[in-house]
Amino acid sequence: MASYYEDLFRGFPDMRMTVWHTVLCTDPAVTEWLLTGTHTGPFLLPGGQVLERTGRHVAIRGTST
Repeated sequence: MASYYEDLFRGFPDMRMTVWHTVLCTDPAVTEWLLTGTHTGPFLLPGGQVLERTGRHVAIRGTST
């Protein structure tokens, strides 16, 4: 887990997570969020290849429990 997040922060050092909504009446609670960042460093892909910086901005919307 630690190496995954290390690679993520290396590729997107300005990464920011914004929480939109949290539902507490469920077990477990559910949170809706938006993750944004700029690809300014190397990023390890699932197949083991490294994607060099592209300078592109990304926005990923998601939920977690």
